[in-house]
Formats: sequence, structure tokens, C-alpha cells
Amino acid sequence: MTFHNIAAAFALIVMLVPAATYGQRPASSPQPPDEQARSSSSSPPSPVTLQVDVQVTATRFGEPVREVPGAISVVTGDELRARGATDLRTALALLGGVSVAPGGDAGPAGAVPGLLGVREVDDLLLLIDGIPAGGAFRPQVEAISLNNVERIELLRGAAPVYFGTTAFAGTINVIHYAAGRADQAASLRYGSYNSVAVGGATVLSSGGVRQSISAELSDDGLSDERAGYRRAQGTYRLATQLGTGSLQADLDVLGLRQRPNGPLPIDEATGRFTTLLPMDFNQNPADVRLDTDRYKVVLDYGVPLAFGRWGNTAAYTDTQTDSVRGFIDVGDTPQPWTAKTNADLESFRQSLRLHELFVDSNLTTKVKRRVDLTTGINLLLGRAEADSARHGLRLLLDGVSQAPDIDSVSPKGTVDFNDRRRFVGLYAQSRYELTPRASVLAGLRWNTTHETRDEVRVNRTGVVTPSSTVQDVNRLTGSLGAGWRVWRASRGPITAVTLHASAGYTFQPAQIEFGPNPEAMPEGGGLLTPETQRSFVMGLNADAPGGAAALDIDGFFVDFYNQPVQASAAGIAVLRSVGQQRYKGVDVQGTLRPATGWSVKGTVTWSDARYRDFLTEIDRAPIQLAGRRQVLTPSVRAGGGVFYARESGWRGSIASNRVGVHWLNSLNTFEAPAYAVVDASLGYRFERFTLSISGDNLGNRRDAVQLSELGEGQFYPMTARRVNAVLTWQYK
Repeated sequence: MTFHNIAAAFALIVMLVPAATYGQRPASSPQPPDEQARSSSSSPPSPVTLQVDVQVTATRFGEPVREVPGAISVVTGDELRARGATDLRTALALLGGVSVAPGGDAGPAGAVPGLLGVREVDDLLLLIDGIPAGGAFRPQVEAISLNNVERIELLRGAAPVYFGTTAFAGTINVIHYAAGRADQAASLRYGSYNSVAVGGATVLSSGGVRQSISAELSDDGLSDERAGYRRAQGTYRLATQLGTGSLQADLDVLGLRQRPNGPLPIDEATGRFTTLLPMDFNQNPADVRLDTDRYKVVLDYGVPLAFGRWGNTAAYTDTQTDSVRGFIDVGDTPQPWTAKTNADLESFRQSLRLHELFVDSNLTTKVKRRVDLTTGINLLLGRAEADSARHGLRLLLDGVSQAPDIDSVSPKGTVDFNDRRRFVGLYAQSRYELTPRASVLAGLRWNTTHETRDEVRVNRTGVVTPSSTVQDVNRLTGSLGAGWRVWRASRGPITAVTLHASAGYTFQPAQIEFGPNPEAMPEGGGLLTPETQRSFVMGLNADAPGGAAALDIDGFFVDFYNQPVQASAAGIAVLRSVGQQRYKGVDVQGTLRPATGWSVKGTVTWSDARYRDFLTEIDRAPIQLAGRRQVLTPSVRAGGGVFYARESGWRGSIASNRVGVHWLNSLNTFEAPAYAVVDASLGYRFERFTLSISGDNLGNRRDAVQLSELGEGQFYPMTARRVNAVLTWQYK
């Protein structure tokens, strides 16, 4: 299926959406409170909804957010639309302890979220409607659609019970309206760099058979005129009674065509972005592309029983990505550079296909009056097939030259990479209500993992080097938490104060970069030892009457073990699983709603992310990084915003996020100054239409926000200032 076919089909859907169901109401029958995260417990509201009380990510008991012992935040879809959020960075901008870098190696449509100070995208679990998106290998953030979003739930810290090894540093669950419910709106957007988008969502039928559909088409340009991305994405959702249970089915299709921008090198003399090259310099070959076709099929069947509920989910995702990329080889292009430097450009062509199957079956029941119990088993299968051909191009660093097509030179080597992963887990989680004000949440998971990896490397002279490795890991993981409502009153400025604490232990297989160059082999052969994590989170939640104000204070202490480090053995580069890192800090998040339609939010994070025992090689010399700070992790991060939105009339918002002083290298010799990113929006909602304008990064800050894994020593800058005008038609 080509991108043009997908785009044409979705364009027809978008045009037909309003006409097919004008005035139709979504189904009013609520879902069971313990339904999977792919369903939600609330109906689309008429007024703007800024608060959600029940979460579905951390437990299957349908517990209120305030009663779960953990650091959980929720942002509603109504709030996102009221603030004019267009991507994951702006969507999560007002949540404490979260930072999102737009773009990255996955292309300008992607993003790299940071939780607990951890800036590795592989260290978090991404769920889309309760289904792991790239869980077997790496989160597919570029697959997120904010069209028809009901809410986003974010859990900071490990979640080792339900999803096992893939929920390492935190979980982001993007939840769209369930079958038979929808945002019931269509929108047209036009913005900077001739960006344009159209999208919509509607209910097709309600009652016995509930159906809904959402679709979007977009073409987004960037300040780099050679970069941008086109998206065609649609989702069909169905739900109906089947026998004594409820059957749900989803089909999600994505066609994504990206023209990636490139990261910028750091000048070794100044520790800042090189001034030799313009900020939007694109080092990619002339025929650069990053094309992705993805489809996901989900079946869910839940059966109410006399003693509980039996839930079953099966999801299959197939992702095909074809790319042509190029990155300056900093090691083979010694600095200082001049406009006459002819840099070595490591270019490659790659075909990557990912297959993932997720199956889960669980039983949730109330064992006794005060004891809830969920037991289950799930399976996650992943298969990655990456065929890469490396090419050696040259690029003149005069700031205007462009590398030729990759086919202008012959390949200098190929790598055929195949990796198969199998995760099986038996889990149990129980909530015991000690008293009406105190409860304990405990969970255990028995993990059995199997990984097989095959590689065939061919160098420029035709020498073939095959390798095959297998690894099996059987391990117990789990978490233990408690919550205690120390204060509760029916009136007064504070109506509830809750203390919570939780500890967790989990592990995950070593990350795969899917780069074109063969990675260094683990010392002694085989695969790297799985990385492990131990965490402790404690905090306080305070609430005012009617949700007029809320305060969350969370402290975290997280240790990572078995991190891979660079080393040498007999003159050959190898990897060792011996590195240790520690993250600790405090997140403070406050919300104030002084009047109807008004909301004020503020966050402050103090963090200390350091290497512990971390002996690695830098420039072929062994360096102990113990005590040094992690790259791009500041000691202080703060944010705040004010927004106003009612069912009709004026609406607007302004938000600012400040990143403190941080480091651009692990030796802590390149210090980067603090900076702030400001976003704002202004709009007016009529009876059926809303007209709004939003601006992202109004100060046009272009600071380094994400380290490239494919371009050594290079960083992606913050996306340039963007302004969007949006016309929305509400037909609900």
C-alpha cells in the first residue's frame, strides 16, 4: 500500500466524516471501570474537561489517581485542544518531571521523552490505547496521533508487573476515545513553512454495535527547507456484545514520509554548536528519506463473571521503514574544521521491518471485601529484520554544499541483522485496604525471556563474517507500594492529604540502535547482560475542595546497573555490561483553578543524575566517569502556564519551560547555558466553530535538546518557532 493510496483514502474519510453523522450523539453506556486502557470510563463532555480522577494504566482496579501509590499525572484531551498542543512536547509541557525533545534520530515526526532525568528513549514504555508501541525493541513515538485523544496518562518510575521488562523508567499511555465515542470534530490547520493538515473524528454508530473513526492528513515543513514530514493516519474502532462478553476491535493504519533534518556537531574549542555550519544545515544525502508504513490490529474480549472480570487482548503490529541517511563522522574528520574541510559522511541505505505480537489474559476479582486481585499471563513477541548497506560520501563543510545521492558511490559493506525476542510473564497484583484511609499495592511477575540474534557482515572486499547468539533470562521482578490518606475533611482549604511510597525492581534487554555499522561485540561473545533497575518513589498529594487546587510532591531514587560501556580486549573494541548510574530528585507539580474556565499549573524539578562506577573508553583512553553528571540533564527544571477555556467564547494559554545549566558531554567539560521555551495560543469558540492561533517556541530558541545515537558527538537543536492557525468544526 503506497503513501498516496493511504492519503487518498483518508482524505475521502475526512470529507465524509461530518456529513455522515451530523448531530449524532456518542453512546452513553459507560465501559466497565476495569476495562483495558484502550477504553475509557468517561463520555466526551460538553464543557471543557481539565481533570480525570480514574486511571487505567497502573492497575486494573479502576482506582482513582490519588489512591495509587506512585507518581501519576494525567492531561486531558480537552486541555490539549484548548492549549493548541500539536505534538508530544507541547502536550506534556505542564507535567512535572517530564521533558520531551522533539525530533531525533527517528525523524522530525518523532520525539524523545525524558522521565526521572533519564533521556534514553529506550528506557520508557509507550502505550497507545493500552497496547505497547514498539515495546519489544524501542518506543515508536512517531506513531502517536493527538487526533481524537481523550487523555494521556503518565506514570514515572518502573512498572514491572503488567508489562514487565519494557516498562523501565516510566510509562506514557496515549488514550483515544473508545468505540462509539469520539471528539466529534473536524479541523483544518495552516502554519509556518507552508504546513497544512486536516483531520477529524466521529461516531459511526451507537447502541448494540458501537463504531467510531478518526483520520488525519498532514504535510509539515521545517525551518530546514530540505526537511519535513507527511502523515496519513486513520483508526477504526468497533465494540459490541458477543455472547456474555464484550468484543472490541481496532484497526490503525499509518503512512509516514519523512525528510529528516540532521544533528549539528559540537565545536571542540568552544563546547557549543559549531558556527561554521548554519543551524539548519542538513548533512543528509540528496536522496534522503525515512519512509514508514505501519498497521496495527487489536482484538479485545472481556467477560464479566460472578466473581470478577476476565479480560483478553491480542494485538499485532507490522512496521516497515525504508531509509537513506547520512551523518558526519566526527572521528574521521578531525577538528578544527574550515569551509574547505571535506568531511567523511557515513551514509547508509536500510530496510527495517518490525513485527510485534502482544497477547494478554488476566482475571480481576475481589477476593474479600478489602482485597482486589489481578492475575494474568502475557506474551510479547518481537522480530526485527534490518538490511543495511554502508556508503562512503564526502561533504564540504562550507555550509551550503550538499552530499550527492547515495547511489553515486558503491557500498563499502553490508550488514544483515535479525533479532527475535520473546517475553513471557506470569503476574499478580493485589490491593489490600488496611483501613478506609490506608492501602497496600503489591505485585510480582515471573519473567522468562528468550532472544536470538543472527548477523551477516560483508566488508568492501567481500569477506563474510556471520555470527549467531542466543540468550535466555529467567527472573522475578515486582513492586510494593502503600498509600495513606492522613487528612480528610468535608470543608476547608484542604480536603485531602495523601502520602504514598513505592519500591520496584525490573530489568530489560540491552538496547538496539538499528544503526548501519556493526556494534562492538560483548566481551566474551554472546549478548550483553540485561540492564537492571531498582527504584524508590515517595510523595505527597494534597487537594482542595472540588478540584480547585492540587499539589503533588514526589521524590525519586533510581539506580541503573549493567549499563554497556566501551572497552578494549587484545586491541579489539568490545562492550562490557558493568556501568552504573544513579538518578535522584524531587518533582513538584501544582494546579490552581481560581475561577470557571481558568487553570494555572506550575512544576519544578530538582534532580541529580550522575554516573557512579562507569569506566569507559573515550577517544581510545579508559576514563572513569564516576561522579560526573549525565548529558543534557540539568539540576533544575521549571515550568508554568496559565490557560483559559470555556464551552464558548474566548480561550487562550501561555506556557513556559525553563531548562537549567547542563552538560553536553560526559566529561562535563562542555557546559550549556540555561534556556526557556515559551508557547502560547489564543482562540474564540463559537457555537459550532472554533478559530485559534498558536505559537510554539516563540523565542526561537535553538539549543541542543537531544543527543544523536547515529551521529557521534552531535545534537539535534530545538525545533524553530512555529505558528499555526486552526479552524475546528464541532458537530456534536
